[in-house]
Amino acid sequence: MIYHEIALEPEAIEDLKDLGLLERIFGFEHGRMIAVFPAKPTKTGSWGKLLERHLSNLLPEKRKEIEIRLKQLLPQLVCRSRNHSKLETEQEWYDLATKEHGDKSFSCLIGRGKREHPDWVPFQKLYVPDSTVPPCLTGPVHFGDAMKDPETFLGELQPLIFSATRVSFIDPYFNPVHSDPSKARKWRNTAKRLADYFREAKRLTADFQFHTKFKSELPTEFQRPDIFVQKVADTISCYFPATSKISVTAWEIRPNGIPFHARYIITDKAGVALDYGTDLGPKYRTDVALLPLAFARKRLKEFEKGEESPFKWKASVQTHGKQ
Repeated sequence: MIYHEIALEPEAIEDLKDLGLLERIFGFEHGRMIAVFPAKPTKTGSWGKLLERHLSNLLPEKRKEIEIRLKQLLPQLVCRSRNHSKLETEQEWYDLATKEHGDKSFSCLIGRGKREHPDWVPFQKLYVPDSTVPPCLTGPVHFGDAMKDPETFLGELQPLIFSATRVSFIDPYFNPVHSDPSKARKWRNTAKRLADYFREAKRLTADFQFHTKFKSELPTEFQRPDIFVQKVADTISCYFPATSKISVTAWEIRPNGIPFHARYIITDKAGVALDYGTDLGPKYRTDVALLPLAFARKRLKEFEKGEESPFKWKASVQTHGKQ
């Protein structure tokens, strides 16, 4: 599993020290995310609002500090992967969370005190974990693996995808207009699945940036880089909503330069690096490294047009989705 999505009871957090603990162990770069659960309540407020209200009531003298801390922390600690979670005022968080866990499981549930539930972890145990605390909470989860299949692979990236408004897809072999129809279909399927997940997340105005390598061995009709990127954009734009932005950029190796091999999916939240492409490869596994936001931004900057880039820009095109 690439990301562990964990349900956390807002009222389990009792002071600023507890917030510091959350900052140390949760986040995209750690592979552990707090589920925005409830995500769409009708009367009580979202998970973040519940937490802010709870802490402000406990520590009224620190209300402003709490507001500032949460504004900084929540974008990196929580993930949107459930659009339907509702909490009425008469419902207990535990009852709703266990029901949701049965329908679509969390890695575990964390909250106040002890509960007779096999996946329950008392919050205070996070300070001094014992053998009853699951490994996903106690050790580093900076690496994961997934099958080389866009259906399962992108599914395991749901916390990252559901929280993103911008995604850069970087793969030197991305080519949905490949002369081999079977290879073209694989890449088209990857683009389609990416679009499907963003649509499911209701991220209909997302910004998609595709980066690939321009290859001299392309068919004659694509020998010009501008024609190649235009054809790629025309081919994949049909999968995306009309409200989404799409850009396709082709790069090549600079003279005496070093080619890029690693593949990346980088969003405005964080990113992942892959040792293998995300096109379909039955029975193949790919290793995934989780990138902290600062490193993800550094890597993405290398794919900005300019003389300082280690790669030579060939052509770009921008368009919108067609659906």
